[in-house]
Amino acid sequence: MANYDLKKFKSWIEKTIANIDGAVKETDEMQTAFNSEYVNKFKLGYDSLLSRISDETVKMYFNKTLDKSSAFGKSLSDKIKVKTVELTKRKTELEKQLGEIEKRLKSIKESNTKLISELKKVNPELNEEEESLKTIVSRHEGSAMTLKKNIETMRKGLGFFYNYFTISKHKKNLLKEIEKIKSEKDKLFKVRTKYFEIKSVADSEITDLEKNYGHNLSTAAAIRQELSALQSGFETACVLESAVALLEDIPQETVMELSAKIAGIADLLKMRTVKKDYEKSLKMVAEEIGFLNGIKSGFTNLAKTADSLLTQYNQYSSYLKAINLNISEKCEAFSNNFKNFANKIVDDAKLSKTPADFLSLVAPFHKDLLNETVVKSVFEEIAGSIKSATAAWK
Repeated sequence: MANYDLKKFKSWIEKTIANIDGAVKETDEMQTAFNSEYVNKFKLGYDSLLSRISDETVKMYFNKTLDKSSAFGKSLSDKIKVKTVELTKRKTELEKQLGEIEKRLKSIKESNTKLISELKKVNPELNEEEESLKTIVSRHEGSAMTLKKNIETMRKGLGFFYNYFTISKHKKNLLKEIEKIKSEKDKLFKVRTKYFEIKSVADSEITDLEKNYGHNLSTAAAIRQELSALQSGFETACVLESAVALLEDIPQETVMELSAKIAGIADLLKMRTVKKDYEKSLKMVAEEIGFLNGIKSGFTNLAKTADSLLTQYNQYSSYLKAINLNISEKCEAFSNNFKNFANKIVDDAKLSKTPADFLSLVAPFHKDLLNETVVKSVFEEIAGSIKSATAAWK
């Protein structure tokens, strides 16, 4: 059991967080290495071998060279019955989906045509209104220009006195023309704004419709392709999918019955085991990353608590008693185990090629470290230690 003052307790938490960060880093790198090795290398070879053996199994089935009384033959016959029901349902679902998408495509085309038609209709109507207003504006601008010139002519020399009343009348008329011009220009601006607003909305809607149409079109194409394969080769699809499922899942001794007629069965079975180890490993590293980040979040909160306690003590040390926190050996081992865990999986390049070794290496850590029961008990112990130590301050 370790006994820490507040400063050392804070340092211990920070060291634990650093250890967790190291474990997260190595686990992240392990996940990246697994994905690269599995997806880019192993799975390509496995899928290729599985595809060849599946094809040969299907040929044997249709050529009647497959012993249907054998364990594999009986398993295949049973699987085909199940798969026939499954693919019949799938075919019905695809036909329904295709029908719904084709309805959507028709509706989108109709909406698009309607929008374009409405925009075309609005364009000449507003254009005619715009031209009419432009003519009115031009006419009033001409009148205003004439009145302005007349006023300027009448004001020359002593004309200002002789033509005073006429000039005043012209000025009033000029102001009326200016107001009229302003009013008609406002109308013209509104007409133009209205058109651009309508066009902007229509263009946006047309763009959305075109995107939606393209998405539905590509979806329909994918469905048609799958549906066509089922419709034109339904029995073959049932047998092939059944063969693939059996080759991947049934006991090895049953699959080995094919080895006399199909080459590579032993290799497939070896690779099948490795594939399952890869799948377990990929699932495990994803869970580990989530678990480690969750534990880190808990210790980050403990670091905030330690900071708060230390701040209080430093501010009020004149009357607050110095406190010490007891950290059990279990908690110490828990903290150190993150570093040990990281060190075990540091060689991600090598381990990514042997997922079974990875699973074997991390198994003890899942028992003693990445375990909800263990984690809960550690946090409860630390929380209890904090509570006991700070009781002296009350």
